[in-house]
Amino acid sequence: MTEIERRLTTDQAGTLTRAFQHHELDRIIPMLWGSLPTRRRVQLTTNLQTIFTHAEQDGVNLLHPAADFHTWLRTPLTDTLRGPGTARPNTINTRYYTLKQMYDHLIREGLLTTNPTAGYALPPIERAVTPLPSQEDVTVLLTYLERHDPLLHAAATLIYHHALQYTELEALKWNALDFSRGLLLRPRTETRLSKEALHALQPLLKQAGGPLHTQDSPKPIFLFENRDAFRLPLWRACKVAGIGNISPRELRLCSLRDHAHTPSDVGFVNAESYRRALKHAEDLAERLTDQ
Repeated sequence: MTEIERRLTTDQAGTLTRAFQHHELDRIIPMLWGSLPTRRRVQLTTNLQTIFTHAEQDGVNLLHPAADFHTWLRTPLTDTLRGPGTARPNTINTRYYTLKQMYDHLIREGLLTTNPTAGYALPPIERAVTPLPSQEDVTVLLTYLERHDPLLHAAATLIYHHALQYTELEALKWNALDFSRGLLLRPRTETRLSKEALHALQPLLKQAGGPLHTQDSPKPIFLFENRDAFRLPLWRACKVAGIGNISPRELRLCSLRDHAHTPSDVGFVNAESYRRALKHAEDLAERLTDQ
């Protein structure tokens, strides 16, 4: 049964209603979102906690909010531990869209007919202003990883040379690689791998038994338990290598900045989306040059 087809039983609807009356967020999330990975559940709780805390303090019924709901909502959306009105625009937007999603779930379950968050005036999204790492720092990182961590080296090299997103990396299986032709099958496109990427994959390929054992294998190449299992060792490697932190996202933007790609080379089927991503990388590179 798909999420949009879900409907609560009468007993479940009563339980959910009582959970809203008592502002029991830990009971509401699994009833509306279903089974979730721990990381996602914690994220949703964090995004909604301030809203539910203020609602409980102020006696606000979030299941059936009053007409001045938008006026009231300004306080919990902008409140942080630093004090009232201190939340950054991106935090406000994240909290709002999670709340909107909650009400969308309630509409699907038949408990509401309209979304009370509709029309709320949001602040503009803050764009990243931190300049990208230099090409020299990326080279230092990849050189260090090649010597000390073949798994991280292969992952970072694929991101840097072919702008893979972490979700692509996590889902990448051996049978998506054609080593004889040097091709990688991506969710939307086919990419010809650079000699550096092919070289970085060789230790992992050897460990997996070689091309004859992996060409039809549905096993994942990168057995990272979660995003942090990749991000944190990468951060530690940067520290040991004596350079500033280079995140997976920054590696991907550096790929767009430093390499001559076509849209399909880096997984884009839409040329305009690729143009916007490239422009963003170039803007960040200019900030680095100006400093």
